[in-house]
Amino acid sequence: MNVSFERKIFIVFAFLFSATVLVGYFTFKASEKYKETDVLAKHTAEVFYQSEKIVSALRNIESGNRGFVITGDTSFSKWDTANYSKLLADIGKLKSLTKKNAKQQARIDTLKSLVHSRLILLNVVFQLAKLHSTPTLGMIDYIKKGQAYTYKVSRLITTIQEAETQLLKEREQENNTIINQFYNTLYALLACNSFLFVAVFWFIKTYLQFRQQKEADLAYAKVFLETLNSLTCIGNWEINLLTGNNFFSNIASSVYEIPPFYKLSLKEMIGFYKEGANRDLLENAIAKAIKNGIAFDLQLQVISFKGNEKWVEIKCVAEFSNGKCKRLYGTLQDIDSKKKRENIIIENEALLSNVYDNAPVMIGVVELTEDDVFYVKVNKCVTDFLGISEAEIANRYASEMGASKEVIAKWIERYKEAEATGKPVHFEHERIDEHGTRYLKSIASYLGETIDGKKRYAYIIDDITSVKKQ
Repeated sequence: MNVSFERKIFIVFAFLFSATVLVGYFTFKASEKYKETDVLAKHTAEVFYQSEKIVSALRNIESGNRGFVITGDTSFSKWDTANYSKLLADIGKLKSLTKKNAKQQARIDTLKSLVHSRLILLNVVFQLAKLHSTPTLGMIDYIKKGQAYTYKVSRLITTIQEAETQLLKEREQENNTIINQFYNTLYALLACNSFLFVAVFWFIKTYLQFRQQKEADLAYAKVFLETLNSLTCIGNWEINLLTGNNFFSNIASSVYEIPPFYKLSLKEMIGFYKEGANRDLLENAIAKAIKNGIAFDLQLQVISFKGNEKWVEIKCVAEFSNGKCKRLYGTLQDIDSKKKRENIIIENEALLSNVYDNAPVMIGVVELTEDDVFYVKVNKCVTDFLGISEAEIANRYASEMGASKEVIAKWIERYKEAEATGKPVHFEHERIDEHGTRYLKSIASYLGETIDGKKRYAYIIDDITSVKKQ
């Protein structure tokens, strides 16, 4: 299947556009992934920050417990409601940050329970501190239990932070994979684009060279056609039924004997044809061409712009678009001299035919096979001599007419001799039939080949019986 140059260019640019769209899409996706990673990094940092605040608060509690044990000052073990609410709020923020991660939510629920237990122990120590000015063994025991809870909270916070870090690493690794794929795809697309740009350049260069060659060939063909038309006296014409922009070549204009620059309308062109049968034939042919697209080739008489009567041959083809005749175009040739010669030939042939049919000698045209003679045409004298009609001898073989092989062979020999020498062969012979012996003087000659390559010969036979018997 042949693909036009314009379609090839369209396909290439469509591919380039698609490649550009893909590059833009991948760039957008990569940018989105970068944004997601950046958001996740900030999210991880926020989780670390909130978890560190919780750890820091618990560490402050432990520091206060140690200060109370060392100094006996009860103010070190004090933990007010505001601090408690703030710590719970930090845990709530931490849970809100990890709401999309079920495992982290479970850990934070555990964290909240541990912190709550730790704060209860702190409150117990604080109440005991108000009763005793110095630390007791019971108070120290509660402090140690509180330290155990703090340790558990620290471990759990570490687990939460490690989970967030691992999630961030996985997302970064995924993004790196996507980015690598993006760059690989981008490099491949850029390579394809480079190749296609080179291909487009080559296509355009080739197409321009092709167009230049076509234009040169067209110009040569136009000059050649104009030269040929001037040599053959064939003109071109066109009637545009849609725009009225008609065209008649110089030769076509000269046939109608109008100025070369004058553009005839269809009605004006028809008006040049001789009124009567000639014009009627042309009008009917044009009507059929416009309606049914039937081409025509007519030989008609015109009366030119200068009043000269002549024979012309007009050929026409109809061009349709969307079922409607768009234009008529064809050729026009002055055949007046040719037509007059043909008429002279027809008259001469009629005269010769009359002479041929009424000649006082027997005349006929034959063709040869290997061993027989085929009668193509005979005149009236032959049929009178044989006493049969022309239909009984024309298009029949000599053997069918009763001629012997010896007689047929002699006639074939005379015809071949005439062909070989290029001269008529004269000879005399006898014919014996129901009328007795008749003496004949004959001439055999070669006529030439027909259009389909058959060789034809002619004979002239004169009955000289009466002369011989004197």
